[in-house]
Formats: sequence, C-alpha cells, structure tokens
Amino acid sequence: MGKAVWTAVVCTILLLCGATALPDIAAAQAGAQAQPFNIPAGDLNGALRAFSEQSHVQLIYPTELADGKKSKGLSGSYTSAEALRRLLSGSGLESETVNDKTVVLKKSESPTPVKSAAPAKPSESTSQQEAPAKLEDVVVTGTHTLRAPYTCRFSA
Repeated sequence: MGKAVWTAVVCTILLLCGATALPDIAAAQAGAQAQPFNIPAGDLNGALRAFSEQSHVQLIYPTELADGKKSKGLSGSYTSAEALRRLLSGSGLESETVNDKTVVLKKSESPTPVKSAAPAKPSESTSQQEAPAKLEDVVVTGTHTLRAPYTCRFSA
C-alpha cells in the first residue's frame, strides 16, 4: 500500500474511532493536580477571567454567553476541571476540553431538571422497552491524489 493511501486510511480510521477523545485524556492527566483558587463572587465573565488567569487555562467562548449571569465565586484547592465545573454550576453553560490548556464554553445541551410537586408515574408506553433501531451503513470516501478514490464501508 502506498504512503498516501496508508496515510488516508489511518486518518480516516482515527477520526471514526474517536481519536478526538485523546485531548480529553491528556487534559484529565495534566489538570488532575489541585491548586489554590481565590475567585470572588460577582459577574460570571469576571469569574471566568480570574479562573483563566489562576489556572493558566485558555477559555474560548463568546462573552454574550455569560453576560448578565452571576458566579458564587470559588475559594480553596481544586483541580482546574472541578473549579470550572463549580464556577459554571447553575449558569446553563458547560465546558468542552480541547487540550490540557484550552477549554471551550457553550450553552448546556441538557436542560436544568425541573422539580415537580408529585413524582411522575410511568406510562404504559414508557414502561415497554423499544427495540433498537437498525442504523444505515456509513460510507467514507476520500482522495489524496489524482488516482481513483478509496472507499471504506462500515456497518453497525
């Protein structure tokens, strides 16, 4: 197999197999040491700036996401991940680790749970388990040179 073909195949397999999770592992190992934080309560943008300065972690987000939101602050020794999680608690924002020194903030995908007065009763339709859906094949096609394209077929 030629070098160009091998490179294309390896890149495709790594992308499909979740190689994007590797930065999360590196970040978890690098940020696993607790360090002191002293972030006063106030507006969330200010708290996030203080977090970034104290942890040496770059936060990437549009400041409009945090506009008008408050932070309870933070004082004590925490890992960077735990400190950020505590600062974002209740804000409707969540973090996504890019690498050991970069984190992207975005709106939380899961809504905040709402407490109800009475416990929900399971309905007949939710008590029955649904059969798993059959997924369609995913076809990945790529070319690196002017030669014929290479096609990989993966099935679930």
